[in-house]
Amino acid sequence: DKKCPKCAKSLLVILQRNDGTKPPFYSCSDKNCGFYLTVGMKKRAIGCPQCRAAVFEARKKDGSSFWKCVQAEKCGWVDWD
Repeated sequence: DKKCPKCAKSLLVILQRNDGTKPPFYSCSDKNCGFYLTVGMKKRAIGCPQCRAAVFEARKKDGSSFWKCVQAEKCGWVDWD
């Protein structure tokens, strides 16, 4: 059992999209939290430089990747390099 890196209260569950066209993803069991992460994405060893929360790799629609804080809605930290 893994705790959610965003809210730290709830457990992560692995879900598969109904159409099967995209990979499975982790989702927080608390629907109000809203955390999700595609299975296989990387976690950065060093936390967010602004709030110290976990930082994960994310992907844009064009397939390029960037780093994003799980608390980005609050602290705003994103690294495009």
